[in-house]
Amino acid sequence: MYRVRVNVSGHAREYFPAERLGAWIELSEPCPVARILAGWSVSPELVMAVFIDGVKAGLESVAPNGAEILIVTPPAGG
Repeated sequence: MYRVRVNVSGHAREYFPAERLGAWIELSEPCPVARILAGWSVSPELVMAVFIDGVKAGLESVAPNGAEILIVTPPAGG
């Protein structure tokens, strides 16, 4: 089984499923970060940056099994 942990930083955190954040997610196969977000009905427009195990990545990056993914959302303001 393929497992990753997803955390979100930033004010748009409220648009992500709270019960999934910080928890291990089991998927049937490795997939891009964008596909994980699509499965949660989260728009990629809410993502400013992606880090996989502390290394800058992108929405099309595929995290290795056991990796930690950090999604950074844009800062609030106006």
